[in-house]
Amino acid sequence: MDIEQGTEEQEGELTAEDRAGLQKLARIWRRQAKAGDANAAYLLAVLLRKGLTGRLNDKEGLRWLNVAAEAGQTEAQFWLAYYYERAENWSEALRWYAAAAEAGDAEAQANVGWYYELGRGTDKDNNKACEWYRRAAEQGDDFAQHKLGYLLEMVPGAAPGEAERWYRSAAALGNADAAYNLSLLLAAQGQGKQATRYLKQAAMAGVYEAQCNLAVQYREGDGVRKSAAKARHWAWKASCQRDWMASRNLARGYAEGEFGKPDLCKSSVFYLDAIEEGAPDTVEELLDEWRG
Repeated sequence: MDIEQGTEEQEGELTAEDRAGLQKLARIWRRQAKAGDANAAYLLAVLLRKGLTGRLNDKEGLRWLNVAAEAGQTEAQFWLAYYYERAENWSEALRWYAAAAEAGDAEAQANVGWYYELGRGTDKDNNKACEWYRRAAEQGDDFAQHKLGYLLEMVPGAAPGEAERWYRSAAALGNADAAYNLSLLLAAQGQGKQATRYLKQAAMAGVYEAQCNLAVQYREGDGVRKSAAKARHWAWKASCQRDWMASRNLARGYAEGEFGKPDLCKSSVFYLDAIEEGAPDTVEELLDEWRG
């Protein structure tokens, strides 16, 4: 049997021949960009900003990104907006997100909605945020669907059930925050079984508020079969995300014997975690355990 021999080149490293080929591409795209080709200008910008020709040239890359964006290249507009966002230049970021959004880019539309919701680079305006979120949501953007549902819960005059509809759509696409908010909405409507289903979806996806709530449900047997083991599991999951409430609940559970025999050592460790995470009035609670 022949054994494949290793090479001196590491996987993923560019060879001199690769570099030469990319430099040739840079010359082709630069020539086309100078002739007014917006796509070539965008591709040249990406190539230069990645440093794939042998040296990082962020300044020239940014210049060509601007050229492409000004010429209406939607992806260039989006990434130029992202560049300004990273620099915390909110007004320029919004300007370029809006340009890409007007061209129909769903992610850019969602970002414009987010800027209006937060008041970044513009005045805060939930109605305009809803308009942009809706445009992105109708294209299937799950972030926009979740945010639209959230705002519709607060905006007066929203059609009954519309927030729930968008939460369900986003949750079906795997948006964990939407699943969590939907669980709260359904619980408030008295639909406990469905609420728990979406709460579990959010908890399994790592939403720590959902993990905390699910731990409480298992501890109290609220809508689920009471289970100390599952209560401990979900409280521990939330605690791992440095949630002080989950850490304190675990501390109390171990102190009170909810997970078996009372364990003051484990309880104290979780109390210390909670204190480190900023839990109020917890030092005295820990002291009380040791005074007793």
